[in-house]
Amino acid sequence: HRDLHSFPTRRSSDLAQTTQTSDDRAVRQALESWRAALNNDNLEALLATLSDDAVIDSSAVSRKVNKKEYREIMTYVMQGHYTGSFTIKELKVTFPASAHAVAEGVLDRNGSSRNHRWQFEKRGGRWLIVGTEYLN
Repeated sequence: HRDLHSFPTRRSSDLAQTTQTSDDRAVRQALESWRAALNNDNLEALLATLSDDAVIDSSAVSRKVNKKEYREIMTYVMQGHYTGSFTIKELKVTFPASAHAVAEGVLDRNGSSRNHRWQFEKRGGRWLIVGTEYLN
């Protein structure tokens, strides 16, 4: 039985670090899915990144809207009324709680940049956007 005790064991701090790294990747992937859907005019994929109770800061109408309003706005936008290629720069992700994440970065569309914040919650094992806001 002595040999069993010679294997290194994981400390709880190691496990927490692994979980946070995994969650960080998952949040970044969820945000990338949002960006790709926006760039590809894929409304259903875009909406799939949002929680049903999400509050979105819409630059198209210069105010915060719910998911239903966002669907209507983006249906119009994606019909060629507001095109562009979005990139996200200087992205930082923090975790104020285990099931909550905040991503902040520079959202750039065709050379026009604005600081942006996305709020995420982990629901049903998926990271979903629950809120967005422009910071400038």
